[in-house]
Amino acid sequence: MDKQTISRNTKSFCSLFVIFGLNASIFAKNNLKEVYEVLGSYPNLKHNPSVAAEHKFVQDLRMICFPEVELKAERFHLSRSDPICRCSFFHFITTNDLGEKQYLTSVHFKEILLCEKGAFMIPKAVCVASSQPIFSLQKQVLNQIFEKVVLKNNTVSIQAFKEA
Repeated sequence: MDKQTISRNTKSFCSLFVIFGLNASIFAKNNLKEVYEVLGSYPNLKHNPSVAAEHKFVQDLRMICFPEVELKAERFHLSRSDPICRCSFFHFITTNDLGEKQYLTSVHFKEILLCEKGAFMIPKAVCVASSQPIFSLQKQVLNQIFEKVVLKNNTVSIQAFKEA
């Protein structure tokens, strides 16, 4: 398989990968001020204006990823009945002014943040955009990320919380 074919296949599967949520460093340093934004992306939207222009929906990512939810950090308590290991998946289709569609799948979850002011559960979302309607594959990839990264990080945070 040549480089052009590999590049085209990669672009079809994932034209953009975005992590959206509460900026933890601003929250911890600025008296619990909640600022929600794109925390990371591939390709990097901040350093690649042509990619940012191609994916104009990113500016509306808060409404796309969290349409019904009031985003709020909550204090974390070990006795909390709401399990920290729960996630939700959502599928979206966006269309630009040229009629080109992007197919998005996002996983929503809460991550534990430990800081000097206490322990908090902060909402986050990881979103995959593709030019192909491959929602089931997107969901499988996001589920693996959730299980291997988010759950592991939350387990480590809970252990640190218990030891504090």
